[in-house]
Amino acid sequence: MNMKTNSRKHKGIFIQPISLLIIVIASIFAAATLVNLILSVFSPLSLDVKQSFMDAGLMVIILFPVMYFLVYEPLTSSIKDLNKSEETLQESEAKFRSLVETTDDSIYLVNRNCEYLFMNTKHRSKMGIVFNGGYEGKAYDDFHSPEEMEVFRQEVHRVFETGASLQHEYRSLRDGKYFLRTLSPIKGPHNDVVAVSVVSKDITRLMKESEAELRYRTIFEQSPYGIVIIDTNGKIIEFNETAIRELGYSWGEFAKLRIFDINPEGAEKIQDRIRDVLKKGSYAFDVKHKTKDGELRDVHVIARVLDLFGHKVIQAIWQDITERKQAEKELHLYGQILANMAEGVLLVRVIDGVIVYTNPKLERMFGYGPNELTGHHVSLLNAPTDKSPKETAHKIMDALNQNGVWTGEILNIKKDGTPFWCYAVVSAFEHHAHGSVWIAIHQDITDRKQVEN
Repeated sequence: MNMKTNSRKHKGIFIQPISLLIIVIASIFAAATLVNLILSVFSPLSLDVKQSFMDAGLMVIILFPVMYFLVYEPLTSSIKDLNKSEETLQESEAKFRSLVETTDDSIYLVNRNCEYLFMNTKHRSKMGIVFNGGYEGKAYDDFHSPEEMEVFRQEVHRVFETGASLQHEYRSLRDGKYFLRTLSPIKGPHNDVVAVSVVSKDITRLMKESEAELRYRTIFEQSPYGIVIIDTNGKIIEFNETAIRELGYSWGEFAKLRIFDINPEGAEKIQDRIRDVLKKGSYAFDVKHKTKDGELRDVHVIARVLDLFGHKVIQAIWQDITERKQAEKELHLYGQILANMAEGVLLVRVIDGVIVYTNPKLERMFGYGPNELTGHHVSLLNAPTDKSPKETAHKIMDALNQNGVWTGEILNIKKDGTPFWCYAVVSAFEHHAHGSVWIAIHQDITDRKQVEN
């Protein structure tokens, strides 16, 4: 063990034992010289008296440095250290109190009966207490509902019984805000719980963000439309179940794809679309997607720019419109057929006998302009005979209701009042927009009737 370990430290100065011994010996010689000098002045004194004075003086001189270094100096140093520790403790307490009083969290202490022992500034403000100490004599249920009080009471009792901290989230009935509450035991000299400290952190914003994220995730995952998020280079960052199901991939397979793998337009065209979306902020277009099996599907895409953690990304939502496109093609074909038929065609709504469609041939046949007949009762086309036009229309309708079809010759009338004969075939079917309808095909047989007559 070195000398430094055995030395005594006082006020930053090390006093070695050998040094103390030298000081004591020097003090003895100095004291002896001084006492002999003094006693020489008092020569009449006896030798025994002089020896007693000599011993007393030496004892005082010897004890003085010993007492100084062994008692006085350590005692003063201990007092100074104690004062310094007290100052440090006061400084720490001040910092702690400043932290408690300036934090945005509510901090308070309660006893076993849930009575307040302390409230920081934040909690006093929350409870509507203006002055420090205004909480004295108040309990938790003075500021909260019975339901909240019961929950809090159980928590406090649990901490008192277990001596362990607990934490939970709750929603305040006072203002509807969400809080994360931590209850911790305050223990006394005998390690028993004497109070409970509570730190209540407002997590309303986090909870709302979490709820918003949950809603978005639910919409994202359960959407009937394919959704992907891509970066500006076309890499697929995220996707939903519908996207991979419609294109026939597994999750792992789709995670490795880029937008170029499912869009057969080519890299240059796709990059042009990405630039358009970034420039406009949003962009809608029709395009084809290629499935894993190589099938091409028509989709309608709505793309928009999002800011994701400071980086621009593109969210693309698509709807498969392959069947709709096919239906449109078929409707276009049917429309071309109807427009170019040699016979006149009209649709009549069963519920009220109103014309809902006429093809160009029928409009020319009856002398009307495009869509001029739409919205009129079908009896407008029937010429008066021994029966009125409405009676003729009702006769045909009754036959349709019974048999679902009617054929025959009928005297019609043009817009200018000219009567002419038509051979008509009328049948019933269900229309997706108009419900039950009759489709009537008219052929002008006026020339044939004149020959017959």
